[in-house]
Amino acid sequence: MVGKQLTVNYKQGRAMVELGNILTPTDTKNPPILKWSSDPNALYLICMIDPDMPNPSKPRLKEFQHWVVGNIPGDDVPTGDVLTAYIGPVPPQDGGIHRYIFLVYRQNKELGFEEQIIMKSEGAARARFNVGLFARRHQLGEPIAVNFFRAQYDSQVNIEMKSFSDSIYSESTDIDQVTFKHVKRQDKSVSQN
Repeated sequence: MVGKQLTVNYKQGRAMVELGNILTPTDTKNPPILKWSSDPNALYLICMIDPDMPNPSKPRLKEFQHWVVGNIPGDDVPTGDVLTAYIGPVPPQDGGIHRYIFLVYRQNKELGFEEQIIMKSEGAARARFNVGLFARRHQLGEPIAVNFFRAQYDSQVNIEMKSFSDSIYSESTDIDQVTFKHVKRQDKSVSQN
């Protein structure tokens, strides 16, 4: 059961996430600062997902992962293990308003993730993520904190999409074909920006 609200702060406080408010892709292009009621001696995992990709009426690419970081001591996200590098919202021009959901899980122990590290330039590997299955696989239980905002297309989406080395809208995008490798704790080289 979710216990606390997650504070999500974009642009040094000029764009705060407030349980469903509307922000723009331009406002949210860089990773936010996250704060929650945390134990500094515990480890946490955060996910940011879009359950509406490519549009809310036909979300065939749901859940689209925007950011996944695990083994976070307390709420010090920059020191965690990046599994999916941050990208801002990328709703298509005719895709309507999308929800962007942040979830925080408390880990029982340090985790040795086997999932592929998804770089900022990878789009297709982000599609069809299943956060519930991921949480069960890693014995995370229920989220302890959540928040979300909504956004629709603006010109920042074009810039974000050009950074992908592949197409996120490919019909062949299949999460079962994603290869896996072990994520080592010391690998902090994956940029969150």
